Amino acid sequence: KICPPRYYRPVKCRLAPNHPFFPESPVPVEWTVTDAPAPPTLPSSHHSKMRIQVNHSTMVRPAHPTPRRLLWTSNLDHVVRRSHVLLVYFFRTDGYPNFFEAGLLKDALSKSLVPFFPMAGRSRLDQTRRRVIHCDAQGVLFVEAEAGSTSLDDLGDLAPRPEFRRLVPEARHADDDPSGEHPLFLLQLTRFRCGGASLGVAFHHILGDGTSLGQFMHTWADMARCLPGGTATPFHERSALAARHPPTPCFPHLEYAEPPSLASGPAGADADALSESVTAIFRLSAADLEVLKAQANEGGPPGRCSTYEAVAAHVWRCACEARALPSGQETQMRMPVNGRPRLRPPLPPGYFGNAIFTTGAAGELRGNPLAVAAGRVREALARMDDGYMRSALDHLEKLPHLPSLARGARTFRSPNIALTSWVNLRLSDFDFGWGKPVFMGPVEVPFEGVAYLLPGPAAGDERSPSVVIRLQPEAMERWKNVFYDFRWWRNSRQRSKL
Repeated sequence: KICPPRYYRPVKCRLAPNHPFFPESPVPVEWTVTDAPAPPTLPSSHHSKMRIQVNHSTMVRPAHPTPRRLLWTSNLDHVVRRSHVLLVYFFRTDGYPNFFEAGLLKDALSKSLVPFFPMAGRSRLDQTRRRVIHCDAQGVLFVEAEAGSTSLDDLGDLAPRPEFRRLVPEARHADDDPSGEHPLFLLQLTRFRCGGASLGVAFHHILGDGTSLGQFMHTWADMARCLPGGTATPFHERSALAARHPPTPCFPHLEYAEPPSLASGPAGADADALSESVTAIFRLSAADLEVLKAQANEGGPPGRCSTYEAVAAHVWRCACEARALPSGQETQMRMPVNGRPRLRPPLPPGYFGNAIFTTGAAGELRGNPLAVAAGRVREALARMDDGYMRSALDHLEKLPHLPSLARGARTFRSPNIALTSWVNLRLSDFDFGWGKPVFMGPVEVPFEGVAYLLPGPAAGDERSPSVVIRLQPEAMERWKNVFYDFRWWRNSRQRSKL
């Protein structure tokens, strides 16, 4: 076993076949080397003209025998996007020898697939035409590539862009894979001219949510460092999120209904306008967060509004201003909520699957202070208790065709918006042995009107997060003018105290 240079301590490598995740009778790691076509050519960004050379690909299978079964999927697994979530990590070398050695990563990956065996499976339709996971240990794809003419500095602020698709293996949509032969989990290690590297991840949403992916990434990193698994053992029984019999929804679930439409004003809903939308990243400092919280709490009890609620309200309000929505226009903000700690009893800590419920805040925001938007966000989050979420599962059970609810462009486009926070998902605070990623984010923002809240420049730093958003060009220019307006409010308050 070859560990990264900083972890050459034999005591940390003793657990190899006796790790609690492993059976007593190991089998050889199986790698299948195949020729992999290069990802499709995509338009280059203004930051660089990145050229990727794919050297070879490997199908990595679990290191030991795993259960062969059909894994039932819950209603929550069917209302998420029916495709792979694409994200990319960037790492700087700092002179480490054997930096991101592919053989070590594949060996650790093979061992990690033993407890996380659904990731090596494939998506199938069962006898009732419900999409399930066939746990058959076919493996995950690991691609090795290089961008020999590009350095990390050439990529600028690393804001998501279509060009970054080249850093992730090509992933096929479930509806385009009727035979179910395409991997649910794909990885690409790309080396850059500067010595740095990126790790592109394609994680099919039927496997789980961001919490599930974070759990796996930590296990994989721990295996690479020969450390005991620091995360909870994955729990794969998704029947914990089954609807009641008979289903008895107790609340109206408007979050699964059609969102408000644009009554008038600037174009925002047509396909041509959406195709021209642009993405940008905006960083917030710890001081910025304090100002936003103070503004969001103005006129209410101190400390009542959380940091997330303040940022979400600010993003929602700025989107309304940037889009120049007419007075009286109803608008909705959708936010995913992790049901694991809110359900009663709580789901097991290692629940592996989608446990994300959607909540929505609606109202007229233009001309109102930030505290109004923050109050609506807070109310939407507060109603997400066990009773409401169990009712949501029952509501979904009674609907005739769940995949039609999968979130798409119609859900987010003007006048509406969605904000997903990756700050507390532990998606970036892991270490394979060569240091934590310097940046992590989505490869691209999928739709106009979608925003992400990402960990700060120091991986896992929730005190200085970044907002990534996709808007139409005209709206983006207005957004840039209003997003940091709260700093004027801070300065004026400071002057008033002098």
